[in-house]
Amino acid sequence: MLLFDNGWHAAHPTPRSRVLEVQPTTNTVVWSYETKPGWKFFSSFISGAQRLPNGNTLICEGMTGRLFEVTSVGEVVWEYVNPFFGRRAFWAQ
Repeated sequence: MLLFDNGWHAAHPTPRSRVLEVQPTTNTVVWSYETKPGWKFFSSFISGAQRLPNGNTLICEGMTGRLFEVTSVGEVVWEYVNPFFGRRAFWAQ
């Protein structure tokens, strides 16, 4: 099971997000993606993660409009940051 932990309720001094793969039968974390420092990857809402057929993970960091793919060792393969997000993007039209 793949989970996007937005970090909103974490007992951590700085905001951070992470992606966890949990083995449901044993309740153990078998894979995770997070950054150091933690604040470099944070989205408190509209985010998610999906395992791709090639074994990599597609991550949507919704708060910043960023999509990226990481390998099983956490290497970023590619990323795209949507330049049209936030309130001003809608009112500028």
